[in-house]
Amino acid sequence: MPKSISCILVLLFVTSSFAGCFTTEEEQKESLPRIHDFSGASSEHITQLVIRALDGLGLDEESGPNERDRVFVSLWYIAWIDETGFYGKINGLWTLNGNSDNLDFTMLENERPVNLFIVGENGDGKWPAGYKGAEHIEFPNNVYEEDDIDCGDEYGFCSQYGLAEAPLYSNPNIPTWSACNLLMPYWGEHFQPIEVEENENSLRLIYEGKLTKQGDFGGSSNGIGCNQDYLFNDGVRRSVYLRVGYELNSNYIDRILQVRNPEGNPQFDGPHGFIGGFVITEWPNAHPLKEFNQIMINERGLNLTWNDEIVNLEKGKWNLLPAEIPTHDVVLSWAGQPVTLSTFVDEFNSTTITLTNTHLDDEDSGFCLCIVHGGIEIGGGLIHYPVESGELSEEATRRLTINPNN
Repeated sequence: MPKSISCILVLLFVTSSFAGCFTTEEEQKESLPRIHDFSGASSEHITQLVIRALDGLGLDEESGPNERDRVFVSLWYIAWIDETGFYGKINGLWTLNGNSDNLDFTMLENERPVNLFIVGENGDGKWPAGYKGAEHIEFPNNVYEEDDIDCGDEYGFCSQYGLAEAPLYSNPNIPTWSACNLLMPYWGEHFQPIEVEENENSLRLIYEGKLTKQGDFGGSSNGIGCNQDYLFNDGVRRSVYLRVGYELNSNYIDRILQVRNPEGNPQFDGPHGFIGGFVITEWPNAHPLKEFNQIMINERGLNLTWNDEIVNLEKGKWNLLPAEIPTHDVVLSWAGQPVTLSTFVDEFNSTTITLTNTHLDDEDSGFCLCIVHGGIEIGGGLIHYPVESGELSEEATRRLTINPNN
């Protein structure tokens, strides 16, 4: 965190030996990310809420929020949009009570605002070991890369592509991902949006980066081709661009994905589309306020495989997941309907969230209790169709709704 923010907590207890901590109110504001305030509350109150939220992550000055990032504030949430080391990724999300006269956090741990996402959720400045921040984006490719020639047939894909971003993978269970840790961007690298549109009730941000190899799944972990351009079926690497962004509204966030396949490239396609979603908390060691073991679906019943048992998810009611820790990833995919998760049986204090894929790819919604990567993800897949040479795909959207219940 910027020094001015961390020093706020000791202002009442300092002596002259701490003179380096003293900053003016204007200097404190200058060290904060740019704030897009849509709440209607007083600017002074919003500034204090933002300081509490960001300081509660416990992140250090290098990797934490800074003046080159952005913060969006509505009546129902605060979002930290991280532009340093990330392509504008929301790495912090805090739920609010919706009361403009007394706007406050709804998820607190000893008065510390708790991030709804995984980054710094315990206030210890910890980044997740198996994810690039608070979201997972991967595009599988089944063209082998000088390793296992049969990987596409055996595994369904040979490598994973995505955007190169700052934190290194440290989870020992994913050596094929950590093989691409080299040449990652530094925390200080600033990825600025290519589009900023601020309307009366919403903020739209779009970023663009090269789709490069980020995981070496096909039978090896030697990092061949890591951080290089997309490998097409003819064995030639060419630049393909992924546009990512958000439209942030009062109580929901639209995550936007779009592919730009430059003129002269072959058709861009893959076996699975873009897999991923928002990373909520560690798994199986979930934060106690974010266990999210209550599932609601309203259109048709579904089944889950939990160890050797089949768990039936009934529509129109809260379904409690088993307490037994599974020995494998538990995945609900292609749910074909919105999926709602809650820590509590009753919707309570905006801690109930709903994932819906809208506009395109609306069938591939769900969640993952991911033992291997070590987190609870809520998401699905987007852009399951080819993008021709010279085309900019349509935008595919994943919507996260923070249900504003009292």
